[in-house]
Amino acid sequence: MIVSKALCISTLLLAGGFSFEALAQVPRVDEMLKPKQSFDRIVSPSQPETADRMARVIAGDGNYLLNIGPTGEGNLPAQAVNELKVVGEWMKKNGAAVYGTEGTPFSHPARGNRKTSIPMTTKGNRLYVFCETGQDSVTLPGLESTVVKAWVLASSKTVDFKQTKGRLVLQLPADDDSLMPVIVVECDGNTIVVD
Repeated sequence: MIVSKALCISTLLLAGGFSFEALAQVPRVDEMLKPKQSFDRIVSPSQPETADRMARVIAGDGNYLLNIGPTGEGNLPAQAVNELKVVGEWMKKNGAAVYGTEGTPFSHPARGNRKTSIPMTTKGNRLYVFCETGQDSVTLPGLESTVVKAWVLASSKTVDFKQTKGRLVLQLPADDDSLMPVIVVECDGNTIVVD
């Protein structure tokens, strides 16, 4: 129990900071295991949960750790291999939103009633917005830069948008059901200005 708490604390430190509030949310190992399961059968999060966690850590300038290790027989559990494949496939299509980027320029943009913040990264005059699977639109309050164009990173499909003073609404293509699509928002100028 102490070792797992220490590993979780080190993950929090690597993920962008430590706070006692975050420590209170760290699950205990016995809470992560289903009854009658051993350590090599830890229940993995769903694909959307894994993608969402990874995006939020990346948007906070952190490093996402999957905490995957071999079983007592020296093999990787099938669940772990599947999780690695999901992350690998997503990174092949959306790596530009991760590598060489900086975390969100917004402190806490609203995402309607569903979330308190939208994970996003920046590189130069581009903003990479991580969307939930099946989401139809995203609203970014506080974007002062003029948007030139927007598209889905993995498919290059054009994203319709409407920008008013300090607010940008992005409309995802109706046929996009990919795992956590990333919208690239290209702004006029060399940097992104937020309110």
